Formats: sequence, C-alpha cells, structure tokens
Amino acid sequence: MLKMRKIKLTEVMLLSAAFLFLFGCTPERKIASEYLSSRKDISIVLKAPQWLKIDNQISDSINVLPDYTQQQKDSIIAVKTKIIPHVSESSLLKSYTLSLKRGLESMGYRTYLAGSQDTVFPVKSAAIFINIGQVELDESSIPVRDEVSYQKKLYVADYDLTKIELCFWLELNRLENGVPAKSPRVFYTSFEKMEEVDGDFYFDEVKDQMDYYSARQELSPEFVEGAIIKLGYEHASGLNTLLMNEYIGYKLPDKKNRQLFAVDKQYGIIYGIDKLPFYELNKQP
Repeated sequence: MLKMRKIKLTEVMLLSAAFLFLFGCTPERKIASEYLSSRKDISIVLKAPQWLKIDNQISDSINVLPDYTQQQKDSIIAVKTKIIPHVSESSLLKSYTLSLKRGLESMGYRTYLAGSQDTVFPVKSAAIFINIGQVELDESSIPVRDEVSYQKKLYVADYDLTKIELCFWLELNRLENGVPAKSPRVFYTSFEKMEEVDGDFYFDEVKDQMDYYSARQELSPEFVEGAIIKLGYEHASGLNTLLMNEYIGYKLPDKKNRQLFAVDKQYGIIYGIDKLPFYELNKQP
C-alpha cells in the first residue's frame, strides 16, 4: 500500500510539473528544452588537474603561538590534523575527475578525458573544453567554547572542531579544430563541512562537580573521499545548467532579464533558478 501511495505521489508531481510547463512556457524554457534534446550531439573534453593543492591551516594557527617550542608545535599539529595526512592526492583527483565525466555522460554528452600533460585533444571537431585548473583541500581547526551558569558559578568547556573546505577552479573554452578558440572563462565553486557536536553540562551530585558530555560527528578521510565523488556529479549537473543557459543567451541575445533555468536530475523537469551554480571569476562587464 505504501509503495502504491509513493507511485501515485510521483505521478501527481509529474502531472503538476507538466501543467506548469504548458501554461508557464516562456521562450527561455522552450529553448532550454531544445538544448536538452541536442546534448547527444555535443562533445566535451575534460582535462584532468595536475595536482591537488593542500593547505593545512591548523599549522598556520599553531605556529603563531610564541610560548611553544617547534617540537611542541609539531606535536599539536599532528594531533589536530585528522584528514590531510590520511588522504591520497591522486585518489581524490581521480575520483573527482571520473565522477565529473560520468555525470556528464549520464546526461547524454559525448565526454572525453585528456591527461594533464596532453597537448593533442581526442577530438578534432568543435567541442567544449573544460580544464579542471585546480582543486584545493583545506583543513582547519575551529575553537569552540560552551558555557553554563549554575549556582552563580560559570562553567566552560573548550574544544576544537575540524573543518574541511574543497575548492574548485574550472576553465571553460571552445575547441575548434582541436585547439582552444580563445581565452578561457574561469569558474569557481567550493564546499565546506565542519564537525557537528551535541554537548551538554551535567552536575554530578555524587561527585559534587560539573561534568560535560558530548557526542561528536567526526570528519574522516572516508567522508572526504565520498564528498569529492558526490561533488563531481553535482558539478556535472552545474555545468549542464551553465551550458544550457549560455545556449538560451545565444538564442535570445537581445532579451534583457532572461530567466535562468536548471533541470531536475531525477525527472528531467525544467525549473527556474535565481542564480547560476558557479561564480565566474573573470567575467567581462
């Protein structure tokens, strides 16, 4: 019975979306639909990044402490650094590049992968060239203080939470006769995640003291591995959104305040969005 209800709910959602499409059809939406039908004829060349930039911001914060020897600082850094020493740079880059490629392929694009040292691209015809210019992994330690007042006395609990940030710079260009046509457009996006903790103070009447209990959802190298794979697929969807809206702009060059659109990955429904998924760094006015 539950399964049938889920199926009926899905059918209602699709039917509602169909009505919205028919009665709210704009020129942009029609052109977006046209673009989606043409993706099978579009070739994309991905160029893998050469290296993963790693920034251990924990060491930056520790090294400014004047009252510690270098050996003490190194010991603190080793304890606080949970992610960077335990991840493989090559594995992260490979995982991201392959998931980005598979994501684009799942949407119908003919996708090719060029190595970081390749100068001859695998297609000679017109194609879209996406160079994964740089991927960066940052790890930092965020100090947190929790406090409570009990019987006119202040109790505090100090601890650190690990935070990671993944940053991506993607260069987009057009290939004509196997070579880039002009200067690339550079797009930036990032993802960050901090450990979560659920903590609370508890006064132990037997010991006559205030205790602090906490449950922490720690970040791990495995989390980073999974996150970068997921981000590869999300960025493929974002690139599809970017290219689709560029196509709309090409078809409607004189229309001001064009509406932006994206595509639902599960149902293929075209819907309006407020902004594009990537920030363009070198956008011309």
